[in-house]
Amino acid sequence: MAQFTDIHITDRDLTLDVAGIPERIDDRYVIAQDLKHAILDTGILVELIAERSPMKWARNMVRLADLAEEDIRIIPGTVLIRRDKKHIGKITIFAETTLGRIALAGEQQNDQTSLSISSEVTP
Repeated sequence: MAQFTDIHITDRDLTLDVAGIPERIDDRYVIAQDLKHAILDTGILVELIAERSPMKWARNMVRLADLAEEDIRIIPGTVLIRRDKKHIGKITIFAETTLGRIALAGEQQNDQTSLSISSEVTP
């Protein structure tokens, strides 16, 4: 039985199955979805991806890691943020939770910032 359950949200809207019933998610995917929404709500991701100053980028990485570690389901000290060296507009966030590893991928394209939950989270 799942420890955490929630309704699946895609593009800030309910995800419905073929019968029109909201899809449910559980455990690590719930934690990843909660972290994703917390990050998007703060605006840190936009600042982090667009920032070119190494000092400001490092400060935003710390802010992002602190935000992630506020969740009691995420194990303190396990948040890792990587910036793609070839594609400056891409970052990946890894964290160990009480239920296993999660990963989020952030990207900026055409003035749009997106954050998706990695396939590492799905069962």
